Amino acid sequence: MRNDLDTKWKKAIVEIAEEFKKSNQLKRIEIEDALERRLNKLKRKKLHAKKLLEEIGRK
Repeated sequence: MRNDLDTKWKKAIVEIAEEFKKSNQLKRIEIEDALERRLNKLKRKKLHAKKLLEEIGRK
């Protein structure tokens, strides 16, 4: 009986650990995606600024 209870606890702990690991992986992916979106936004702004400077230089 005691051994069976220990096994159930161990299984529960493993399941919780696996869920936590999945959660952290998802959070990491979300953070990477957010950083990539931010970087792309900055690249677009840089390109836009460059075009504006070129137009000003032509005038």
